[in-house]
Amino acid sequence: MHPVISAFPSVNFYSSKLEDGPSVLTRDLDPEIVELKSSFGRLVFFDLIDSSESLDQSMSKKNIFEARFTSELVKYMESIVNKLTYSIDEKTTVKRTLKDRIGIVTPYKAHIK
Repeated sequence: MHPVISAFPSVNFYSSKLEDGPSVLTRDLDPEIVELKSSFGRLVFFDLIDSSESLDQSMSKKNIFEARFTSELVKYMESIVNKLTYSIDEKTTVKRTLKDRIGIVTPYKAHIK
């Protein structure tokens, strides 16, 4: 995990004991990640001031506004990456995708649904 990303959970959840992999600062990033990094940086927090939590039927907290915002953000990120292509061979070009390459961390069990 890149130090910029690992710093927050390391300090707040793991008493500063998370360690970054040895290649994290030297490895080459895939083109889609480079493109997103130029738009967002490595780590972004969004403060959704007017959003509010509620409870679902199982009494798990949820925030519908945050869930919708996240869904739209992922769609936007995918639209950026979909403009990129790579060649498999001289005749075959494939679009880049974030499918199976993006993770969303949420403290709300109800958001997973």
